Amino acid sequence: MFRQPLPIPLLQPRASKPLFIHFHSISRRWRTTLARTAEEPTTLPLAIPLHHQSPASYGIDTVNGYLELIPPKTCLPYNTTEKLQSAFDYIHSGTFTICYRLSMMHAPVEIQSVELDGVRLAKKGDAKVKIRMGLGTDLVGNFTAQDRFTRSKVSVVFDGGAASQPQGDENAIISL
Repeated sequence: MFRQPLPIPLLQPRASKPLFIHFHSISRRWRTTLARTAEEPTTLPLAIPLHHQSPASYGIDTVNGYLELIPPKTCLPYNTTEKLQSAFDYIHSGTFTICYRLSMMHAPVEIQSVELDGVRLAKKGDAKVKIRMGLGTDLVGNFTAQDRFTRSKVSVVFDGGAASQPQGDENAIISL
């Protein structure tokens, strides 16, 4: 009576089903290697926390104050586009400070600053800039600013995960 060899399952991280190899088709050297690796626990890489909602408000700091582009508790991933006008006459560059704000009571906290050169020299309100901001589930965001007339463009990738970190002095009481 001929017995069918038992398959050995080898798990692959990206396969939907385990890969089976018949035991008799493997040489003796590989059998011992497979037996050793099956006993050893495998280590997984560090897990990146994924978020379903934005932990804070994300936006830019402007002359008129904080401009909220991504509201708090918004479902992620999220992308938004806004059109801005120049607040001053004859500027040739604009600096955009990317910020987050935990609540309306907190001040905006700077994440990164980026400068757009080559803005059209025009009177106040005539120079227009299109900005885009997006935030993924891993809280890595992208920010793009482009002048509508000259088509000069700047892009930056930022880490918005600082907003999800616990702040040390949130519950501190300040006495005067």
